[in-house]
Amino acid sequence: MLEIKFEVDGRPPNKTGAKSMWGREGQVPRLIALREAAHRALEALPDSPRFTRRPIRLTLRVRVVPGEEEEKADLDHYIAGVCDGLMAAHPNAHAHLHESFAENPKVDPKHWFAIEDDSKIDQIRATRCEVQDRTHYWVEIEGP
Repeated sequence: MLEIKFEVDGRPPNKTGAKSMWGREGQVPRLIALREAAHRALEALPDSPRFTRRPIRLTLRVRVVPGEEEEKADLDHYIAGVCDGLMAAHPNAHAHLHESFAENPKVDPKHWFAIEDDSKIDQIRATRCEVQDRTHYWVEIEGP
């Protein structure tokens, strides 16, 4: 069983509506932070494996400081942001990618990163709670 675990400072990417998060100013730093943390976790494993087959289990634990949370920060938006953020951006989004991604090719959204296809995720466990110290989140991915 393959497993990676990593922590990311700040809020997870927040996917809302049909508009791509890959070009949205407020989401790009979150996407880069997510992909960098996943990259470090994968590099620490032999052969830098990726999750390509069922069953994949994703656990997301979001901790937010009250008052720092954005409007429309539903847990399901964070789940979708993390799942999509670990895959490749949809080809329709490639024309609208933020220029920040060009500065960091190891997190290039044109390539899938940790999860090849989130349709292969069979189980998602997610929690969101308020904390007093700092906003951050943990991601755990398990698969064959």
